[in-house]
Amino acid sequence: MLLYLLEKGALAQEQVAAAIEIKDAWMYRTSELTIRTTNLERPRQPGMRGPLGRHEAWVNRRFVVWARAMNEHDLAVPPVVDICLDNAALGACDRTYGKRNGWAKQQLRDGLALYCDLHGLWWRPR
Repeated sequence: MLLYLLEKGALAQEQVAAAIEIKDAWMYRTSELTIRTTNLERPRQPGMRGPLGRHEAWVNRRFVVWARAMNEHDLAVPPVVDICLDNAALGACDRTYGKRNGWAKQQLRDGLALYCDLHGLWWRPR
């Protein structure tokens, strides 16, 4: 979906880069979420991830700053994450959240623009 919007001119390359960072941050945040039903005595298995590395923590901090700013600007984080992470169709997001057609696209564009503004991802020709 993101590449389609990029090709149509609805998103800039910087916004696609922001979407990739959002996806990475979400993956880092949820990487430890697993359901264990076989052995309740051992909380960790060998090979499971430990604390976040420097890059992961940096991306996570950027995500948290963005998510707070989204709330301050009355924008919805879940549809943006759905589209970035699962490549969800815009119309499906509109229906999932019970909104009018075009709502998810506007949330995505505004959310990615905000991410770019907050973290200096805009490339401006001179």
